[in-house]
Parts: sequence; structure tokens; C-alpha cells
Amino acid sequence: MKTIEWENVLRGNQRKACKAMFYLGGGYRNTGQFAEAESCFTEAEILAEKAQDEELRVAAKLWRGNLYYHSGRFHEALKIFRGLIPIYEQMGIDPEGVRSYHLRKTLLAVGDYTGCLDQTSTRLAGLPNRISTKIRCSVESGNLVGLLYNGLLAEAWKHVKRLLVLQERDLESPFVYIVVWLALARAYMDLGMFQESKRYCLKVLGVAEVQGHVPHQATAVVILSYIENPQEGRRVVKDLKMVDNRLNGVHEDITPHIGVKIALGQALLNLDRPDEAKELAQTAWKMLEQHSRFPELLDCIVMEARCNMLLSNWSEVSRLVTMAEEYENKIRAKNLSLSVPLLTAQMWQEHGDRQRSDLALNVANERYEALASGLPKHVRGTLCRRRDVKRLFEMRQCNLAIPKE
Repeated sequence: MKTIEWENVLRGNQRKACKAMFYLGGGYRNTGQFAEAESCFTEAEILAEKAQDEELRVAAKLWRGNLYYHSGRFHEALKIFRGLIPIYEQMGIDPEGVRSYHLRKTLLAVGDYTGCLDQTSTRLAGLPNRISTKIRCSVESGNLVGLLYNGLLAEAWKHVKRLLVLQERDLESPFVYIVVWLALARAYMDLGMFQESKRYCLKVLGVAEVQGHVPHQATAVVILSYIENPQEGRRVVKDLKMVDNRLNGVHEDITPHIGVKIALGQALLNLDRPDEAKELAQTAWKMLEQHSRFPELLDCIVMEARCNMLLSNWSEVSRLVTMAEEYENKIRAKNLSLSVPLLTAQMWQEHGDRQRSDLALNVANERYEALASGLPKHVRGTLCRRRDVKRLFEMRQCNLAIPKE
């Protein structure tokens, strides 16, 4: 509806028209009609400017940024949220920094894990009592995922327990449910608690299917692909291809596409289909190279190296291992990842060089100990179910069979 029509209906009261646009746009957003919602929020901003109401104008920007986030247009959302932080400070309308959680969650979506952790200044215990459960859940979810991506599992475990209490409360918005459940699913996956992770993924899929949240649906399917039994490999590939097709032509941002393509490549690699996995790794690489998205680039390099191992292209393996080690140094958030030292160890193992393989496995083992440090005993025990940790133990055992030179 045009601005002039709202002015006629509401007798020139731009403030009322602006708020009406919020509600209308929210309805469109909640039913997956993102183009219509964007028009409403853009119109709301115009009305707020006419009314010379700065708080309503900022609110309209926030709603539009959230729309971009939920529709997978993360870089556009990031531009808005970054621009709002100094405005909040100038206006004094966000003294606790609560609204900055929108920036944190979007930094996570684009792979800026250390940037997210730097922005995590607001903790649950420090939030004022007037802050709603919805905001508390969103803030705590962002904090949790930021800690996970930075390998701080002991601190993340404390946040898991807090979110478990919060998510039992009555939450009005399905978006809040999805954000909380995805954070818990990711946490349980990283902690090796796969049944709990699967339970929350299925909750996400139930809401996402009804609400049309394709990016969140894709994220849940990706998490499931990493925790499912290897015997379910063919079904995992089918599910990933399904969400990949749903994303195509609907969501222009590369983030959800990349997650699905990397997971699909890993699934194909697990089925001993290295040619197909290699093609996906290269496709994802091309999508990422213009965006300096180092975490996902590293995943692509590691996957392509593993593909070349299966194809016995050892000169390519050596080149890619060197490249992976160089990229890892650029990403502080990945310093606790086991993937690169395990890749290096596997390369030397295949060449029968136990000494160099042992050195790489020692690095992987140190990172595993750092991940497990501070966790309760029963939680530390579940880490052994993770695929990378299982590979570490299996490769160490395999090295014992290789005679030292």
C-alpha cells in the first residue's frame, strides 16, 4: 500500500501508519513473504522520516535488517546493524548494548567468529530485569554460538544450561524458537551429544517447514549430516540436495549455499565419491574467493585435499596441505580445529613417515585437550564421539603399526 493511502486511512498520522507497517511487514515476514515485508519496512522508514521520529526510523531500519538476516541476505543485514550501533550510542536508547546482539548473530552468519566474540559484551547475568525473555534468548544464543566457533567449549556448556532454562518459557515468535534450537543443536553437536543435537534439529525443521525459513532449514539439515550414522550416507546426500535446490533462486546470499555445499561434499567423500566431492569443493571455493571468507575457504581446501588423497594426486595434496596451514594462521577462531593437523598427519601417514605424522598428531591432540579442558567429566567423555576426535584416536593407533625409522 502506498504512503498516501496510509495517510488517508490514518488521517495523516504518520506515526500510526508507520507502526501499522511494522505489524503488516511482520506478518509478511513470519509467513515467508520477504519481498512484501521489505516493502513494508522500507515504507515504514519513509513514514518515520516524515513524522521526524528518529526512534521509529531506527526501529524501521532494525526490522529491515532482521528481515535481511532471516531471508539469508546477511551482508545487507550486517551493513544495517553496524550502522545502527553508533546511532544507538548517540541517542542513548541502548545503554546495555542489548540490541547489538543483532550484529553478533549476523557476524556469525558471515563467518566472522572472532568479531562476534569481541561484540559479546552483554551476558545474561548482566541484563536488566526489564529485558524480555525473547531478547534474553537471542542474546544468549548469539553468545553461545560465538563461544562454540572459538573453541571455548567449557564456557559454552554453561550457556547451554542457561538456554535450557530459558527455552522452557513461553516464547511468542517462532524466530526465537529457531535461533535457540539451532544454537543448542550446534552446541550438542560440538560436544558429541548427537541424540540431543538431533532432537533440536528436528524441532527446527518442524517450524521452518511451516514458516518457510529455508536458510534455517538448511542449517538444521547440515548439522544432521554431520551427526547421522555413516550408514545413512545416501539419505543424507538426498536431504542436502533437496535443501540446496530450495535455496537456489530463492536466497541470493552465499552463506546458506556454502554450508550446504561443503556438507554435501563431505557426505559424498564419506561415500567414497571423491570426484563429485572435489567438484563441490571447487564450486564453493569460487563462490568464496571474492569474499575473503577464510573459515569456509579452509574447509574447502581440506576437503579438496582429502579428495585428492583418495585419487592419489599427491602433488596436489602437498600443495593443498601447505595452503591449509597458511590459511589457518589467518583465522584465530580455527586454531582449535583438528582438521588441518589431522590432514597433515594423514598425508605423512600415507607416505609411511611416522615421525612427521606423529608430530602433526601431537598438535591435534594438544588442540583436543584444549577443547576438553574445563568440561565436566561426563561431557568430556562425549567429545570422543565427534568424527574428528575419533579420527585422531584411530590415526594414533594406526601410527603404532608403522615402524620408526
